[in-house]
Amino acid sequence: MASNRIFIASITIAGLSLAANGWALIGETAAQSDARYGPAVKIWGDQRNYRKAGFDINVHFYNGLADDITYKKNTLDKHGRPEVVTFEEIAILLDNNSRGQEWKDLLKGYNPSYQPQTKWGCKRFLLQASYDDENKTLDIFAQNFDKLYEIYSRRTKTSQEKLVNTLGL
Repeated sequence: MASNRIFIASITIAGLSLAANGWALIGETAAQSDARYGPAVKIWGDQRNYRKAGFDINVHFYNGLADDITYKKNTLDKHGRPEVVTFEEIAILLDNNSRGQEWKDLLKGYNPSYQPQTKWGCKRFLLQASYDDENKTLDIFAQNFDKLYEIYSRRTKTSQEKLVNTLGL
């Protein structure tokens, strides 16, 4: 019983620390990503690489908004390989990017020996995600960026209009 409580407490603490770090989200700007992580470690073309909380985070931008984010641990296991992104970390990262919307297992029933990945889809925000067991990377990306861009542009415009109305401008 006590070990179960310690395990649950550990997961909760890990989850809160991940959530508190303010992970980059699909649909955000480069400036928002920089604000979350500090200066990018590397910038090339439409991509930025960050290091935070034991992760290398690669963010790709399309039309100024993040459309693909890859997470990989930058710490090594006892065999010198990158550590696995845990189920709890994956769950938190998926939840943050979908803004609490449900993810669906896209490979349910597939034989894992033929498919070294796990894939999910989030219909509400037109997102897909996959975890690659070999490379130990979690990739979250916009399935239909043009539609996603339309949703976020509308949301940003509405937020700006609310701000203007609130300030009485």
